[in-house]
Amino acid sequence: MVGGRLGKEPLVSVRGSCHCQAVRLILTERPHEVIACDCSLCSRRGMLWAHYDDSQVATDGYTEGYVWGSETIRFHHCPKCGCTTHWHSNSQLGGRIGVNARLIEGFHEAGGASTSQYDFGDGPVPISFLSGANG
Repeated sequence: MVGGRLGKEPLVSVRGSCHCQAVRLILTERPHEVIACDCSLCSRRGMLWAHYDDSQVATDGYTEGYVWGSETIRFHHCPKCGCTTHWHSNSQLGGRIGVNARLIEGFHEAGGASTSQYDFGDGPVPISFLSGANG
């Protein structure tokens, strides 16, 4: 568990969870800014970050951690559904948490996937949608 504990929840204004809801996030407020990090891990996993102080976030549920490179932060993900839920700073940065903004209730990406374009270096790649994938 990172940040506050569910027994001592911060004042709640917004919640979030991984896909299977085994990991829950409780935040004191909606994000004021969302960060798209271009490191190799964040860009490959498509994560967008909302940054908070430890006291502004409580988590519930088991996560597995992953540390790499300079070891300044530990990424957490749900071992059941695989969603990266948050990162927590190690002592060098002290007291910071990044919450995957895509998991926060009410998140909406303007434009959506249907208007996004992707390019891998040799021109646009078409986007295909699987009809009925969500039931």
